Amino acid sequence: MDDVRSCLEKDFPFRAIVHVHDPAFQSAGRRQLSTGEAVQVAHIAVNALREAWAKYKVRGTVHLSLAVPAGLAFMIGQLLNGFGDVQTYEHVPGQTPCYVPAALLQPSI
Repeated sequence: MDDVRSCLEKDFPFRAIVHVHDPAFQSAGRRQLSTGEAVQVAHIAVNALREAWAKYKVRGTVHLSLAVPAGLAFMIGQLLNGFGDVQTYEHVPGQTPCYVPAALLQPSI
């Protein structure tokens, strides 16, 4: 999380940063998630963003940096439909900034 924060905070004036993790998955180490676990992680991430919206009264583009498999990122993207614009980032090691804008997801409403 610190590498994401240090790379992005310099270039983007974020009003809030939400770090999402589930200790149950973190303690298990790196492993393949079952379908049910992936769905659970996706909902944990989206619910954390909804809570941040309610707490900080922040509206506008959601900037999203994920270290997850592509299928899980896709699922989170689907659940964020209707959230507004979601800017995704790609990590580029050795480059400054180390995270560069990738896909901009826009709601289908």
